[in-house]
Amino acid sequence: MEEILSRVKLAMKKHHVTHQILSDKVGTNKSSINKQLNGYYKLELATILAVLDLCPISADWLLRGVGEMNTPQQEQFATINSKLDQILSIVRDK
Repeated sequence: MEEILSRVKLAMKKHHVTHQILSDKVGTNKSSINKQLNGYYKLELATILAVLDLCPISADWLLRGVGEMNTPQQEQFATINSKLDQILSIVRDK
């Protein structure tokens, strides 16, 4: 479970998913997510599925450590998503 937890944290960091964003997606409070990510609680299936929804990553990589984190198509999606986030941020600031 420790290895999955490390991969979850890595994916969240790479794709800029905060504990708050994850807790909103799961539908739980931030404290519960913090405790899961710090190893006090076991990772819940809902949390793992939310990470897969929020981060364009390989489920095989996340769950089993097999293959690459991102496929080329997922990398392209992540780049487009990041650029859209930057544009939205600029538009919101105006």
